[in-house]
Amino acid sequence: MRPDDPLTLFPETAIPVARLARAGLQTSRSRRVDLRVPNRGIRARRDEPPTPRDLAVANAQGDRSLIVSHESAAQVWGMWLPEGRRVRPHLSRWAGRGAPRITGVVGHRLRIGDRRLVEIGPADGRFWVTNPAWTWTDLPSCGLRLEALIEAGDSLLQRSDGAPRPPLAFGENPLATVEELRAVVDERSNVAGVPLLREALEHLRPRSDSPRETRLRRWIVREGLPEPLVNPQIVLEVDARGRVVDSAPVDLVYDRARIAVQYEGAHHFSSPEQVRRDMRRDERLRAAGWEVLRVDKDVFTPQGWARFVRRLRSLLALRGVNRGQVLQAGRRPRSRRGGTRAQIIHASAPGAGTAVHAMGGPVEGRVGMGRRSELSGQRRLRPVTAATAGRSSARAGRPARAPCAGSGPCR
Repeated sequence: MRPDDPLTLFPETAIPVARLARAGLQTSRSRRVDLRVPNRGIRARRDEPPTPRDLAVANAQGDRSLIVSHESAAQVWGMWLPEGRRVRPHLSRWAGRGAPRITGVVGHRLRIGDRRLVEIGPADGRFWVTNPAWTWTDLPSCGLRLEALIEAGDSLLQRSDGAPRPPLAFGENPLATVEELRAVVDERSNVAGVPLLREALEHLRPRSDSPRETRLRRWIVREGLPEPLVNPQIVLEVDARGRVVDSAPVDLVYDRARIAVQYEGAHHFSSPEQVRRDMRRDERLRAAGWEVLRVDKDVFTPQGWARFVRRLRSLLALRGVNRGQVLQAGRRPRSRRGGTRAQIIHASAPGAGTAVHAMGGPVEGRVGMGRRSELSGQRRLRPVTAATAGRSSARAGRPARAPCAGSGPCR
């Protein structure tokens, strides 16, 4: 292929002929032997088979009555699907029209409103696709079971500052919220797989960075161990004004026991600089009193999992966490006087969203729990002062005690 060939402008493995023509490709060029015709009006390189995702998108770009849906839509949004799964192209039409009949494509008819569709793509190749929340509810009909649905759902709830998006994936993290997913499930209550979706909803956690992080969390819970927090930022040091001086990101955290579990994917070993960054992070965590467990893909083998569970159980028992105890965001564990000050911010846990944890350190400046807001239904947070401490003590029948001052422990 020559450098000036228009085909070099397209990263996709399947392209509509109309789009190639707009890019300057002559009709005679589209008939050469180095191209193949997977579907009518579609061209693909003969030495590179078209992917199911690109084939579905190319057909939808060439025929505006088609909607990219199901697993093809999941690939468009960069959702996590089971590794090694054989995916076929999926296209749909509105229920009033016939299902698509295209070679090699799974056709569907959808009863879907316009608000559940999104028009995306480059200016010369726009196409319709089901939105992320609707796409997730279509996956049980493709054969995905509970654990795969949880991983796919977590991929929609990724944090905005987390792992980079996959190549050719549209949208920005997070693609949806748990509330949006629940609303679509309620809307499609008569669709097959709804009980499975409702069960999966209860196990979704925001801020996961990879499917293996989600899998590790799920395996820990299924082992009967406490559920860890997902991807909090542990604040290791603050200055006199309370500003963060040093912090460390952690994949899975037991805040009460100060145990950090880091899943090391392939990118953690991609360069010497990345390895050094990880080593410095672990050193800072251990200096602050945290135990760091680093695991890789071998943890999912029988021998690796048995070793990991034995060590995690012993550490939890050693640090006073009972079997089956779920750590909720917002709980402050007891600490020794004068212990190392540490905080966890942006911690997601069951029954809680973004929260701030305080572990040790002076009481002054901490946040007390206020009343629920009549407008938002969420708790309003207000600082603990001498006046509020006196009122709460009076209600409890105890003498008022002023909050601690300075950096020393409360007495």
